[in-house]
Amino acid sequence: MEETIYFISDMYRCWNKRVPGMTKINSYLGTLIITRKRFLFLSSASNQILRKLPSEVLVKPFSGNLEIGKSSIKILDLSALKNQGSIELTLEQLKNHAGKRRWDFGAYLTIVNHRNEEISFMKDPYGMDMKEVKKLDELLTNLKRGIT
Repeated sequence: MEETIYFISDMYRCWNKRVPGMTKINSYLGTLIITRKRFLFLSSASNQILRKLPSEVLVKPFSGNLEIGKSSIKILDLSALKNQGSIELTLEQLKNHAGKRRWDFGAYLTIVNHRNEEISFMKDPYGMDMKEVKKLDELLTNLKRGIT
């Protein structure tokens, strides 16, 4: 079965802890991707506050549009997986996930991997609204159950 993209969005921050930090220090900027089989974070290998990650670098040259639920992961340049801070997990290695809200009302996604490490993701610079986080959480639940 072809590995299909179900979510892709750049300008995410990743912290190797349960709750995102209040600053961007000790975080990585990158692109969050969820496919039929994997949970990926393509890091820019930087925690520089002003660094931007151009999304056009991630997509190999191809004609057509990226269609969620139809486009193959083959069109993406996954070479950023070698960067410090990048994450590649199969959905089986994803033990737990939850959309949460921080005390300042910033919404974020927390995952627990197969090594019981907690990792949090928040859209840069202001987070996501809770509806978006719940959709991500629901998507992961459905993909893990085999419902797409």
